[in-house]
Amino acid sequence: MAAYREGDVLQAEVRVDGRGDAKVRPVVVIEWEDAVTLRVLPVTSRSPVDAPHVAVELVDFVQGGLDFFEASYVLTTSECRVGVREVRGRKGRLAREPLEAIRAALPSTRGRAGKG
Repeated sequence: MAAYREGDVLQAEVRVDGRGDAKVRPVVVIEWEDAVTLRVLPVTSRSPVDAPHVAVELVDFVQGGLDFFEASYVLTTSECRVGVREVRGRKGRLAREPLEAIRAALPSTRGRAGKG
């Protein structure tokens, strides 16, 4: 089994907000929930109008990156759970600064200092 960690950007089959069909899309790992489940946040290439988000660009990666030339947006209030079997690949890893911005924007941690 692959070892994933906070800040990894993966391609995984997810259903955003529990609606619609599952779709393979980029996600950011925020935590291992148990031995086979990851807590993730979906990433979109469309600028969200009314959803809390953190913008990330290619320079925000320490490894790899997404296939977009414009900014991508991590949807910080659309947490999903993904089984490791739904992971289709690893796209890269976010640098410390964007990861800290994501942690600070999470509803459960807003206003608290990030770990690590």
